[in-house]
Amino acid sequence: MDASFAAELERIFDGDKKDLQSKTKAPKLPRVFIGGRYSEEVKQLHEIGELKKLVQELPRIEPRVCEMCGGHRFVPCNVCHGSHKVHTEKLGFRTCSTCNENGLVRCSSCLFVSASHAFFVLKSFFCSNSTR
Repeated sequence: MDASFAAELERIFDGDKKDLQSKTKAPKLPRVFIGGRYSEEVKQLHEIGELKKLVQELPRIEPRVCEMCGGHRFVPCNVCHGSHKVHTEKLGFRTCSTCNENGLVRCSSCLFVSASHAFFVLKSFFCSNSTR
């Protein structure tokens, strides 16, 4: 798992005693998030009938495979070419600070689509909740 995802999960579940048995143990995967909300919240929305309304308001996006990464959402780092090591005359070989521990970076094409989709999801969620 990419370290940034692990850190994000740790922040989300920090303090949730039923999901973490100890502070050093990561939550069990898979976890489901919809529009940035944890599945337990989504389950509660379903039980009160709000989930269907939220899903119906989401913009429809045709499923497609990203041309840059083939749907993997990560590509080899342009700085170290996936080795996770960079060489400088002064310092020699060092760990690349641009990529993750696997020599990969987030696909910029997928990241843009995901960010714009997340914006619409959050906008529709907060707009519908602010009128109540």
